[in-house]
Amino acid sequence: LESSQEKQSQTIARRQEEFRRRLVVGASQVRNVQAVSMASALPWDSMHGWFMVRAGTRDVEHRWLPRTDVTPGYFAVMGGRLLRGRDFDDHDTARSRPVAIVSESAARLLWPGAEPVGQRIAEHEPDSSFQPRWYDIVGVVGDVLPPALDLDAFPTVYLCLGQGSFPPTLVARYSGNAALVRKELQDAVFSADIDATTSRGAGTVSAALAEISFPCRTAARILTLAALIGLLLASVGIYGVVSFSAAQRLREMGIRSALGASAGTIVLHLL
Repeated sequence: LESSQEKQSQTIARRQEEFRRRLVVGASQVRNVQAVSMASALPWDSMHGWFMVRAGTRDVEHRWLPRTDVTPGYFAVMGGRLLRGRDFDDHDTARSRPVAIVSESAARLLWPGAEPVGQRIAEHEPDSSFQPRWYDIVGVVGDVLPPALDLDAFPTVYLCLGQGSFPPTLVARYSGNAALVRKELQDAVFSADIDATTSRGAGTVSAALAEISFPCRTAARILTLAALIGLLLASVGIYGVVSFSAAQRLREMGIRSALGASAGTIVLHLL
């Protein structure tokens, strides 16, 4: 029974791997597409998981960190810069040794003052009875963060999508007409597998960021409107005070004017 289940799992993994390969190849051939990859989530929508860090021969602390499974080329699409080590490649499959890449902020958090490449990290919940699954750190990448969002860098662990089975999101860097590229990328998905389904419509990063930042932008507009109303009320109040003061001192202003005071001098006395 175990052997049958293992064979079935291997068959599913091979089919998923072949689908991802066909999809990336097909999407890469779309006009105006410069780079293509796949990911389990986008930078602002990452899953979180427990990771255990090893220092020397000891398994030390557990950390609750963002985790994203990606295919080779993801960092080129999202603007991430490989700082040390290597990117994932086609040799990183379900049948090879598990590997991981960490963001620059994760490297500083987990191994302060040490070289992260060559270290090991494991998926493991605290007090879990299951054996941890260890990954070799093969690279460090600059923090991938949407520039339109005022957020701190996420210390993220990147795993190879070819060594997992999460439903992928196709990501592409392109130029030209967004609607046309979207349509051709959707055609590429169904060309890779006619039975493929999409959980949500294709969209641009700018549209997604606009949706995410809508509450903040709405709050900023409301605060700006409130500030303008406050400024208007303050101006009306100042005008009323000055007008009342001028009416009360009308006789005084007439005497000063008769004695030769200039208009500017009279205004200064009112203020």
